[in-house]
Amino acid sequence: MRSARHTTAMDDLVDSRVESAPLKYDLSEWCSFHFQHHRARGAKADTRIIYRRTDDGIQVRGFGHRHLP
Repeated sequence: MRSARHTTAMDDLVDSRVESAPLKYDLSEWCSFHFQHHRARGAKADTRIIYRRTDDGIQVRGFGHRHLP
């Protein structure tokens, strides 16, 4: 069971606690949220979730490292 203080990036997205950026062109219905895969001061946001909002949460299209395929 997860403690109340430990949340994941996915939890933050579903609960609208973070902001994301809309994508362009063919993916304009989708958003991209960048985050640190390991939370540490000074760490770069090297991971992302591509998603869109639905009536009951979010639909994820992609997840992974931002710079590696």
